Amino acid sequence: MPKAILFYDEKKIFFFDNKTNQPLIEPLQIDSFNKFVSGRLSNLIQSNVIDKGMEIAAVIFDSRDGLLLPNELYNPEKREEFYKLNYSLIPPGKIIKEQQISTINATLIYSCKQWFHDFFSDNFKDTPILNSSSLYLKKCLSDRDFKDLHIIIKRDTFDIIKFKNNALLSYNSIEYTSTNDIIYFLIGHLEKMKLEKPEIHITGNTVKLKEIETITNRMDSLKKYSYRYHADTNLFDLIP
Repeated sequence: MPKAILFYDEKKIFFFDNKTNQPLIEPLQIDSFNKFVSGRLSNLIQSNVIDKGMEIAAVIFDSRDGLLLPNELYNPEKREEFYKLNYSLIPPGKIIKEQQISTINATLIYSCKQWFHDFFSDNFKDTPILNSSSLYLKKCLSDRDFKDLHIIIKRDTFDIIKFKNNALLSYNSIEYTSTNDIIYFLIGHLEKMKLEKPEIHITGNTVKLKEIETITNRMDSLKKYSYRYHADTNLFDLIP
């Protein structure tokens, strides 16, 4: 059966076809959720996915925050407390969820829009709701050694994951407005790590990767390091 993926970036919901990775329709802008928006979203899914003989393979969303915690330190019964230790408050209208990153024996906790989770949990019970950071992490780490530094560039945020001796050292999810923001944080993290020849893996779309490669090749403080660039794959390739 043909499949579709729904992708939510906390601003719009996008509808993608699995064969072409192209949009099925224009994205639905959601500024606030109410009964009208719920009905509109249900109708769009019905007419553009279900009525066309397709099924939803997964619902994927970008979160604007996240904590990656080693499982030996994590207690799922205190998920909200762990979150508030780093972010102080749970954002209004959000709940705290988690996903396992078994490759590195860690748990990713993050905030998720309450309406978004409730809508798809209630109406599409058998459809997985997946965090994009979790999917990209699993994809990046599946067939590689745990090198010193990984950067995963998404639409409005990027993730920085640091390892030491093949063990998780730290994880940060950061909002950005330009490539220069990513470079700024890259320099800061490299200075803190104080490694002679760190290996840096960067995942993102081809435009962002080219911009970063151009900047790192020009800056004396960055061009001495070893970089590995990985272009984004089809969203369907991320689903386990």
